[in-house]
Amino acid sequence: MNCSNCGAALNGRERYCPMCGQPVNGYTGESSSTDLPKIILDLAAENKRQNEQIIQILKNQNEEIKLVGQMLNTVSQYFIAKNMFK
Repeated sequence: MNCSNCGAALNGRERYCPMCGQPVNGYTGESSSTDLPKIILDLAAENKRQNEQIIQILKNQNEEIKLVGQMLNTVSQYFIAKNMFK
């Protein structure tokens, strides 16, 4: 499911698009106090999902940085060895 305004991907539980704020599926913004626990739980679940995505992105970046460091180390060792035996 995508936002009708900006096209952002939606998981179907949102009442507003997280990218542009457009109400989803005609949601009017009106809710009763009995809806609040569900709304809070939905927001908490979405927050947890987004945090897990951020953590995975950071883990991937750390792995890439580690690989770049290893490559730089290898290149440095090559040039040191090359210059030692001139």
